[in-house]
Amino acid sequence: MQGITLLTTPKAAEFLSVSICAMNSWRDKGIGPNYARIGKRVYYRPEDLTAFIEDSMIEPKAVNA
Repeated sequence: MQGITLLTTPKAAEFLSVSICAMNSWRDKGIGPNYARIGKRVYYRPEDLTAFIEDSMIEPKAVNA
């Protein structure tokens, strides 16, 4: 069985280029990337962080000149 990579909140914040406070705020508001709570600790999977980025992408609309 292959191990699962888990990132702490500081490492996940670094991955997303946001502050730890932003990560905590998103979690408190029920928004942001999926996470796992194991005991009192919070962990993020890299694939969930990547999915969060993909879900946040905005496609610009063409402007008719």
